[in-house]
Amino acid sequence: MMTKGICFGKTGILFFAATCVIVNIVFAQETIEEIQNRAITYGREGKYGKAIAEIDKALALNPQSGQLYTFRGQIDDAMGNHEQALKDFNKGVELNSKDANSYFLRGHSFVVAGNFDQAISDLDKAIEINPGFFEAYDKRGFAYNANGDSDHALLDFSKAVEINPSYAQGYNNIGSVYYDKGDFDQAIVNYSKAIELNPDLAQAYNARAQAYYRNAEYEKAQDDVQKAQKLGYQVSPQFIDALNTAALCNSLTNIPDYTKY
Repeated sequence: MMTKGICFGKTGILFFAATCVIVNIVFAQETIEEIQNRAITYGREGKYGKAIAEIDKALALNPQSGQLYTFRGQIDDAMGNHEQALKDFNKGVELNSKDANSYFLRGHSFVVAGNFDQAISDLDKAIEINPGFFEAYDKRGFAYNANGDSDHALLDFSKAVEINPSYAQGYNNIGSVYYDKGDFDQAIVNYSKAIELNPDLAQAYNARAQAYYRNAEYEKAQDDVQKAQKLGYQVSPQFIDALNTAALCNSLTNIPDYTKY
């Protein structure tokens, strides 16, 4: 006796098999989008291990997706696994050589690794593909500055804020270049612009405080230190001691300010 529900005729089997194939294809198409969305959610939540697992599933369904490799590279970078990130970015660029973001992210990875020449090369390519990519100019400016080329860095930071005038971090970066050049007045101008655009940019208050200090404007420097601290910035204790000592001496005596010489 045949068990009920087990016995199928040939036609039934063929029909069932064909149905399975159709269902599996639709399921795979729907699942890859769901998987990517879950990976994005996990990434935003800082659940990087789960994000990697989801991306791996998506790659199993679509192994020729350069964007998926690039996405996995971002997660690798966030986890501090820069060697693996570079491998993923390389694959992403290989599969999607006209994607400016892939070159940008690989350039960022090179910056993190201290390979500034390679970073600049990738960021050149990102800008070539997308001339309006202000983040790429900003990142290349950082690479130039770290590589000792402050003039090119200043040009790139300036281009970034030209493209995006509301980019507060760009003005902060310009201020840092001027500070390193010893032009504290211009540094203050640009730090102030950054703060105007983003009053919560704590690092700009800290940087402006140091520029004020170098200009012997101690009260303004102290005010900025307090603002930076209120925003949660960890101001250097050594700088605070030096600033408070200078401010006290300046208030009690008329001795020359030797920090200007």
